[in-house]
Amino acid sequence: MKPRILLCMLCLLALSAKLIADGRRGADAVVTRKDGQVVKGEIIAVKQDSLVLLGESSKAEISVRIADLDIIKVKTRPGASHVLIVGAATGLGALAGGLLAHSVPFNDHPDKSVAIGAAAGLGVGLIIDLLIKTSKTYKLDGLSPEELNRVLGELRSRARLPDAR
Repeated sequence: MKPRILLCMLCLLALSAKLIADGRRGADAVVTRKDGQVVKGEIIAVKQDSLVLLGESSKAEISVRIADLDIIKVKTRPGASHVLIVGAATGLGALAGGLLAHSVPFNDHPDKSVAIGAAAGLGVGLIIDLLIKTSKTYKLDGLSPEELNRVLGELRSRARLPDAR
């Protein structure tokens, strides 16, 4: 019984350490200009007239005028609720797998019970992770000034420097 508890505690510790270690980082975006050119990178700042990205391959700052943008696809990072749902589902899957393994002929081999529980938890967690949508697409062409300001506000909240103007 103790190995299962230890495994669950280690999983929770690893998950919380990952969350704490991430500093403020902007969302990843795929930006399509009106001329069809595609730019990929991390959103650093959203200014009134430009979007500043850290280029995915060049690691250089790229500034794109808002007037030149057509589509912005933002890959959102999982929020606390996403992590909580996946963590809880993984834990429940591990618990169910452990109980199932405990009731089948692995009683003499607790290490196999832990492995089955961990595999069940991993499977449940991965399925839930895949089901939760993690991107949002903004079509800028044809937006009214009010709608454009709303979109820019949403993008600012996902930027590394949300207060940059």
